[in-house]
Amino acid sequence: VTVGRLGNMFTVSRDVFAPADCIVLEANERLKGERELVNTSAESEGWLLKLQLLDEAPALMDERQYQAHCAEEAGDATPAVEE
Repeated sequence: VTVGRLGNMFTVSRDVFAPADCIVLEANERLKGERELVNTSAESEGWLLKLQLLDEAPALMDERQYQAHCAEEAGDATPAVEE
């Protein structure tokens, strides 16, 4: 489900997808003035949306699984995982 777009007229825009059918409860208005938070503080101040899933939550990756996935995609067999 497409829930928005990231980017501006000077960069390439990207669609933002939700993991399942959902209702957008809140958008982070702070990002209008501080776009860099998406990259510098994505897991705290730079959140995009608060969602309510309409169906059962799909199986999503946790941080460790996501880092391993990214390393695999990049061809690195030994991902660096911070504890």
